[in-house]
This record gives sequence, structure tokens and C-alpha cells, in this order.
Amino acid sequence: MQKKRIFFLVVTLFTLVCSAFSVYGLMNAQSIEPTYDEQAKDELQNSFELFSYYVAEQLDPNYKPISFKDPVDAEEAKRIEDFVQNRIYATYTTMNQDSNFYYEAEYKGKTITSAENFSSKHWTLFENNEDPRIQNALYSEIAWNFGTETAKNIQIHEPKNVKVAFYVHDPVIRNGKYIAHLSNIDALILPQMIFGFFLPLALAVLIVLLFKNKVECETVFFKDFIKWKFEPAFLFSTIGYLLLCMGIFSLSLACMNREFYMTFETIKGIVPISYILYFCLWMLLYWMYWLDLVYIKRMFAEGFLRFVKKDTLLFTFIRWVHKKVKELMEYSLFEGNSATKLVLLFGLFVLVTIFFNIPVLGWFLMMACLIYGLIQGKKYYNRLHKQYDITLEATKKLAEGRFDEVLPYPVGPFQSIYNSLLQVKTGFEKALQEGIQSQNMKTELISNVSHDLKTPLTGIKTYVELVESTDDPKKIKEYAKKIEGYTNRLDRLVVDLFDVSKANSGNIELEKQMIDITSLIEQVNAEHIDALQKKNISIVLKHPDHPVFLDLDPNKTMRIFENLTNNIAKYSHDHTRVFMDIEDQGDLVKITYRNTSSLPLDFNPDEIVERFVRGDKSRHEIGSGLGLAIVKSFTEVQNGTFKIEIDGDLFKAIVTFKKENE
Repeated sequence: MQKKRIFFLVVTLFTLVCSAFSVYGLMNAQSIEPTYDEQAKDELQNSFELFSYYVAEQLDPNYKPISFKDPVDAEEAKRIEDFVQNRIYATYTTMNQDSNFYYEAEYKGKTITSAENFSSKHWTLFENNEDPRIQNALYSEIAWNFGTETAKNIQIHEPKNVKVAFYVHDPVIRNGKYIAHLSNIDALILPQMIFGFFLPLALAVLIVLLFKNKVECETVFFKDFIKWKFEPAFLFSTIGYLLLCMGIFSLSLACMNREFYMTFETIKGIVPISYILYFCLWMLLYWMYWLDLVYIKRMFAEGFLRFVKKDTLLFTFIRWVHKKVKELMEYSLFEGNSATKLVLLFGLFVLVTIFFNIPVLGWFLMMACLIYGLIQGKKYYNRLHKQYDITLEATKKLAEGRFDEVLPYPVGPFQSIYNSLLQVKTGFEKALQEGIQSQNMKTELISNVSHDLKTPLTGIKTYVELVESTDDPKKIKEYAKKIEGYTNRLDRLVVDLFDVSKANSGNIELEKQMIDITSLIEQVNAEHIDALQKKNISIVLKHPDHPVFLDLDPNKTMRIFENLTNNIAKYSHDHTRVFMDIEDQGDLVKITYRNTSSLPLDFNPDEIVERFVRGDKSRHEIGSGLGLAIVKSFTEVQNGTFKIEIDGDLFKAIVTFKKENE
């Protein structure tokens, strides 16, 4: 963390200091007097000479700068004469508006001068009355625009008896106009540009080499940029350098020529604003240096080949093509994706065709694609053969009943077949498991029915023998009541068994009518109040403020809530509260019973609703074991749902009925 802060601090200070030195260099360059090279002097001399034509026309009304040696079409002659006049006038306008320029002209005692104030000690004199380049300047203008043959037919007339003196301000006023631009300002800017561009770059390279790559790549601002792919980063840097260099150079010229100041001379503080802008441009350029240097160092530090493969869009595209080719080779024989694969194949074909048509490079691309296709074809054939053998072997194992040895495995174009084999395997295993479970349930059912039938029958047999062995009327009456109790228990067991069988087989008749579910539950609670009070169990019934009507069979529905209440009376912990909630949910009515069990709830909620399954596994409690099975059957036969939830000692029974559509 400390090293990252140090690196960021060094980068920031370096950028600020170098940017400040660049501004200082511009300020020094502004104080250096500009010079003129030979090319600038020649151009200035030609402009003076063209200017003299205008002066001659003003002083001598009969003067014409050109004439034609041979007769010329009137329209063509007019076009050439207009061009010459426009060129001469444009030169006059440009020169006359330049505060660096002053002239004096004389013809037959008649003189004209510039309107500017003139002091000889601040001006340099240029004279050109007999310089032959005057013909060359105008001749070149005509030849460039109308052709050499036309220029040869033109006679150029030098001004006669006209003396013109030209003066240029010394030193040149940097006003951004014509003469100031001819001065060799680039020679003043270039040294400080070289210093500003390359010396900080060399120092930045040394600093980057001093720090570890990991430190630089984890520093703020750098850690996001280095994640860019190479092509976007290269494009960003190229455009950034281009714009910044153009901005720096243009602003340097503007500041040297005061063009910027004169354009915005009404803005207060334009000079410091221009320096601040110049400082910011250099600062952004140096930050670009740092970003690119860290990016390049990371490129080689982490392995150049790894970088090319992972962090370039070109190789990302190549990997995408390779992936799509593999998908084409591994399509399933029976999946409905043929159209998509054909479209993708056609797209790849078009792309390769475009590559092939690239001059020279197309041949190399064709050979590369051919070699790639042969390699992939060989790999595809070997993989296809192996996948076919795996699929065939799985089929043999299923035929032999070795289900455990058939596991999920990718087999390419045979995947749909292999998946079907896995489904067959799952179906066989499920059927086998259900068969075993059914057999176990049958065995348990027989055992439970035998036990529950045997208990009352044994009691009846015992008390019949006792009746036969005594003549005491009181004992006979007592034994008869016992026999009656066992008989009633046996009768309930048989009735419950028939009810469950009818409900499961669907052979049950329902006599539906609209009933108020709240009133029905309150009635059931009232009938069981004695049994509940014996264990000091209180009921907390929560129901909507309005009646909740359902289209149900009253007898079957009452049987549902009687069985649930019986369970509560048998298995709830003494001195507890039982919560009964009736919720009207619009299309559904949800009834929830919650009680705290006196016995450990160590059974599966899904198994407890099966026939003859009881939470009391010792079967000491009196009951058929069909109570919850009847609840489930009678609920489902009326298009409802029933489920059990267990949370510690909390037993929750949930009954849900749908409301009939009105």
C-alpha cells in the first residue's frame, strides 16, 4: 500500500513539474527575437513586388501590368486579366492591413504612403525597383492557374518611373498576420518542443523501471487502464497523442504570434488562461506517457505471448472462431438447432471468403485455414470415434443391468442419445426403488393391519371367555362393556380403511354445498372441548371478520378437521395453546393448525400421512393410524391440498381449498 502511494505521488509531482517547465519554456521562447530564413525572405520579396503593381496602377492610370503577344479570345483574356487584378489586390489588402508593413511610393512628383506612424529607427528598408523576380512571381502565378502555354503568350510590364520603398518593423510585432507568420517561429518552438516531449519521456521510462510491475498495476488510475484490450488502448493512445500534440503545437504558435490574445482580446485575463490551458495539455500528455509505459511494461512483465493470447481483440476473435467451429463439430444429432448451426457456418464461410480476397495476405490466410481445417478434422474424427464407443458401451451396461456404471459424460454429437440412455437408467432405478418401497409398504401394511385387528379381536375373545366362566351379573355387564368398546374400535378401523380405499380409488360420492368453514371448525372444536380440557389445552382461533364460504361436502370436511383435532388432543403437550388460523387469500382459503408435540417429532412429514403410519411408533395409543391418511384423501378428493411441516417440537398441519369461480 505504501509503495503504491509513493509511485502515485512520484507520478503526480513529475507531471506537475514537467508541465510547469514546458510553460516556462514557452514564456522564454516568446522573449526571443524571430529571424527570417532565405525562403521567408524570397516570399516576402515577391509579395512586395506584387504590391508594386497595385501602387503603379494607383499612380499611373494608363499602366497595365500585362498584355498578350498573340490575339486571345476575349472571354479568355477577360478571365486572365481578372485573375491578375484579383491577385494583385489580394496582396495589397494583406500587406496594407499588417502593422509590420509600411511603404512609400513616388511617380512624377506624386507620392502615396501607409497611414501608419513611421519612425526610421524601428523599420528595415526593402527596395525592389529593378529586381527581375517580379516577372517570375507573376509568371508563376499565371502558369500555375492557366498553364505554361498561356503564360508564354503573356507580356508582363514592369512599372516604369515608379519608385517604391518597403519597410518591415524591427523587431517584428507578433500579431498573427502575414509578415509575422513568415518569421522563423518554428525554430523558436522546436527546441522547447523536443525538450518537452522527449526528455520527460526518458525520465519517465527510468522511473517506471525502478518500481515493481505489481505496484504500478495496482495503483489508482493505472489498474483500470491496464485491463483494456490492446487494440482499444492503442487507438485511445494514438488519438490522444494526436489531439494533444496538435493542441500543444497550435497553442504554442498562437501564443508566439499573439493570435490567441488578439482573437479574445476582450476577455479579461486571457494571458493567464492561455498558460493554464497550455499547462493542462502538457499534463494530460505526460499522464498518457505514464499510462502507456505501465501498460507496455506489464505487457512484457507478464509474458508477451500470454499478453497476445489473452489481451488482444485479434486473438479473442480467433478463439471465438475456434469455439464456433468446435460447436459446429459437436452439434447433437437430434437437437433442433440445425438452422442456427447452418447460419453460423454460412457466416464463417463469408468471413473466410472476405479474407481470401485480401491481396497477398489472402493466400497466407487460405493456407492457414486449410492447415487449421485438416488439424481440426483429424481431432474431430478421433473424438467422434471415442464418443461413439462410450455411447455403445453405456448401452451394453444398461442391457446387462449395471446401472451404477452409467454416469453422465459428454459425447458430442451423440449427446442426445446418451441423455436418453441416462433417462432410461433413471426410469429403471426409480421403478425399481418404487417397487421395493411398494413391497415394503405392503409388508408394513399387512403387519400394521394385523396388529390393529388382532388387538381388539384378542380383547373380545378374552372377555367372551370371562363371560362364559362367571355367573356374576355385575361382572358379565362389565365384560360386555369391554367387548362393546373393542367392537366399536374394530368397527372404526374397518370404516376408516374403507374410507381411505374409496378416496384413493376415486370411488367416492361427494354431496357438496356451500358451507361456512369458520362455523364448521368452531363446531368441531366445541365437540372436542372435553378432551382438550383434560390436558388443559386452549385453542386460539384466528379467522376473517367475514364468513368464508366454500363448496364442499360437509361430512367429509368435518371428518378432516375432526381427525386433526383428535391428533391435537392425543399428541399435544399438556398446558399448551393450539393455534388455528383461517386465511382468505382471494382464490384460496388456507387453514393452518399448530401445536406443540409431547412426543419427539422424529418422522418424515411425507410418510406420516401414509396409511397405518403413526407418530407414536410404539402404537400404544388407541387409533387406527389412518387419521392423517383420511385427512389427505378427503382433502385431495375435494381439489384441496394437505401438507405437514415440522420445526423442532412444533407440528403444523396445513389444509388449502380453492374457491369455486362465481
